[in-house]
Amino acid sequence: MTETSPFSDKSYFGGAVPPEIEDLLGEAAVHFAETERALSCLRLALSRQPESLAVYFSMYKFLFYKNRLGEAEAVVRQALKEAARQGEFQDDPPALLAISLPAPFSDPASPHYFYLFSLKALSFILLRQGKMEESKTLLDVLKTLDPSDRTGASVIRDYACGAMSA
Repeated sequence: MTETSPFSDKSYFGGAVPPEIEDLLGEAAVHFAETERALSCLRLALSRQPESLAVYFSMYKFLFYKNRLGEAEAVVRQALKEAARQGEFQDDPPALLAISLPAPFSDPASPHYFYLFSLKALSFILLRQGKMEESKTLLDVLKTLDPSDRTGASVIRDYACGAMSA
C-alpha cells in the first residue's frame, strides 16, 4: 500500500510562506513515503525560516503521522515557544489562565490562535505517549482559554476520557 501525504493542500496553517519555503514543503509532501527525504526538506525549511509557524506545523504534523511522537513533541514545544514569542506572551499554559487574554486568541490568523491549536496537538501527542496527566492539564487549560472550542480540543478531551477509563 502506498503512503499518501496529508500535506497535498498548498494552504498552510500558521500563515503564508515564501515561495522557497513553499517549494520545500511541497517537496516534503511529494516524498511523504520517503520519511528521511521528506524530513530533510522540512528541516531545511525550518532552518531557512525558523520563525515560520507554518513550517513548525508541517513538521510536527509529519512526525505525528510517522508515529515519531517524541520528535513531534519536541517540535510542537518549539512551535509553542515561537508562537508565544511572536504573540508577546508567556509560554506557560497554566499561567495564561491568570491573565486577561487579548482578542487575538480567537483570530485564526494570529500566533495566539496557533498557540492554542498547537496546545491541542501537544495534548494529543502526550496522550498517545501515555502521558495522561500532562495531557489532561493542557486540555483543562484549553477548555478555559478556548471556551467556544474553536480549536476542536473537545474531540481530544473526549478521546482522553475514554482512554483514561479503559
